[in-house]
Amino acid sequence: MIRITVSVYLIAAALILAGCGAMGQTEPGLLDQGGYQQEFLEAKAQLELPPGFKFPGEVPDTGGAWVEEGGGVAHAQSYWEHVWTTEWLEQRGKDEARAEKALHMLKYVIPEGEFMREKLDQAGRDLHAENVRKAELGDPSGFQHFVTVNPMSLYRTADEQ
Repeated sequence: MIRITVSVYLIAAALILAGCGAMGQTEPGLLDQGGYQQEFLEAKAQLELPPGFKFPGEVPDTGGAWVEEGGGVAHAQSYWEHVWTTEWLEQRGKDEARAEKALHMLKYVIPEGEFMREKLDQAGRDLHAENVRKAELGDPSGFQHFVTVNPMSLYRTADEQ
C-alpha cells in the first residue's frame, strides 16, 4: 500500500515538473503572442484584398495564452475569406466586374489556402462549396448566412468608408 501511495506521489511530482519551463518559452507546435503576430504578418503579405479593404495591423491579444502553429495563417486567411465574401455581397448588382472577381476568388483561390485545406473540416469545405454554387445561381443566402453567423470587424481604407 505504501509503495502505491509513493508511486502516485512520484508520478504526480513528475507530471508537475514536466509542465514547468522557462518563462516565455513555447512548446513545440505552439506560438506565443509575438510568434502569432509574426505568422499573421507573413500570411497577410501574401493575400490580395479587394479595393477598399485592408487587414488589421495586429492579431487579437491572446492574454498570454499560446496559439497553435498556423493560428496566424488561419486568422489572416479567415479574414481574407470574410472580406471577399463581403465584397461579393456588396458588389452584386452594383459592379459586376468586382462581383465576378470576388466570386472567382471565393470559388478558385480561397479554397486553395492553408486554412481551408488544413484547418477547416470537410463539413466547412462542403458548406463553402455549396455557398459558391448558390452564388453562381444568383442566390446570396449562403454567403449572407456566413457573414451573419461569423461576424467580423472589417477594416476599410479611407476611400471606401
